[in-house]
Amino acid sequence: MQLRADRMRFRPYGFQGGTEALGAINTLVQPNGEVESLPSKVNRTMYEGELIHHVQPGGGGFGDPMTREPSRVAADVWNEKISAVYAREEHGVVVDQVTGELDVAGTADLRDSLRK
Repeated sequence: MQLRADRMRFRPYGFQGGTEALGAINTLVQPNGEVESLPSKVNRTMYEGELIHHVQPGGGGFGDPMTREPSRVAADVWNEKISAVYAREEHGVVVDQVTGELDVAGTADLRDSLRK
């Protein structure tokens, strides 16, 4: 097996205030369930029962996530693209994880407190 991956150590950068994306992740799962991290470049023999798991990095964000329209962030939570925790921590948007309801007042308060 030959594996070549980029953006493991130097993650994809954001633009205009956007945040970095997660870097690539390579792991080898042994038949007994043991997981081994792999480097970005690998040449090795694979054996029966082994599994390679590769996570491709995404692109960095564009623009300050704290200025994204809260209703769009809430829609991403509802559509399971992001979690309510991520919405709160990265976008400063308060969304109920179960109902998907946007808390407008809570969002304004949270964003104000994060800007200080």
